[in-house]
Amino acid sequence: MISLFDIEFQKIEHQCREFVEAVGLSNEISFEAIFQSTKFGSVRQVFKVTIAEQTFALKYDSRGGETGRLRAEFAIVQRLFEHFKSQEKVAVPEPMYLSPSGEFFVLRYVGDRLATTTISNDANSTKIGQVYRRAGLWLHHLHDCTPKQEVALFPNWMLEAVSEHMTQDPQADPETLNRCLDVVASEAAQFQRRSGLKVLSHGDFHTSNMILAPGLTYGFDFTETAEKLAEYDIVDFLKSDVLRRDDVTGVDRSGVSRHCKDMFLKGYRHPIDLDVLDFCLRGRLLIDWSAITQERYAKSAFQRNKFHQLKKRLSIAFAAHPTIDKFSSA
Repeated sequence: MISLFDIEFQKIEHQCREFVEAVGLSNEISFEAIFQSTKFGSVRQVFKVTIAEQTFALKYDSRGGETGRLRAEFAIVQRLFEHFKSQEKVAVPEPMYLSPSGEFFVLRYVGDRLATTTISNDANSTKIGQVYRRAGLWLHHLHDCTPKQEVALFPNWMLEAVSEHMTQDPQADPETLNRCLDVVASEAAQFQRRSGLKVLSHGDFHTSNMILAPGLTYGFDFTETAEKLAEYDIVDFLKSDVLRRDDVTGVDRSGVSRHCKDMFLKGYRHPIDLDVLDFCLRGRLLIDWSAITQERYAKSAFQRNKFHQLKKRLSIAFAAHPTIDKFSSA
């Protein structure tokens, strides 16, 4: 939820006027907040700016001048805009202006139909499958932006993440978590140093960072972009299967829908080791499940729903392992 108390309206209006003067526009300006960071509400915000019949997205970071965070992201957007502009079905928003202060930049506004909306609310499996196919196609072109490097997989970070969460009063039954962790540790040893593709990755490729416009799929928010294994971007998007609420039809050993995964890979055509992908998906779902503390579970209906959706998928993902006969009813 956006808090109006965290918005410096005069400062944002001044930034809008700076943009207008820099690019030679005129007419009255209006703006509205469309995003606010849950962790950095007064620091990181996004506004929809309207000037006559044109609309823009203004991304603001009050600490951007010190951190260089938005300068780095704007440079990536410029680079990717050039890379994507020859494509017919996938794109990134057009970069318009970077403030000399480094506190904000402006992109062309491309719409507000997030992939999250369809995946969360639509029961039509064909429509949902098309969202995953479009996401796979967009990510295919992103990963085609730079030469690929073959590197070794080091998956032990997943074990460390779950172990850390287990020290923070998780809602999940500790005995079940330990048994799952043992299975993941055994599989991690098998996959240690298995080769994978290192690419320019989005770094935070989830359903709220993809916009579905008519005939075009846009990816955005590149603050976490870095060189890493291609599988991790794929996992970030596929684990959104949890948003499908009680629908666990076709969930396989990865913990996500086989149909959604297959549709994603129809769009994404770079070679991927499917065994590694399934292992990484199970590991990430376990990390997310173990991260829900008793306090968060008690305070938030969203966290309670997420906990039980993850539990259903993990119970299917680990069902083939004889050491995990059932999940606790907690």
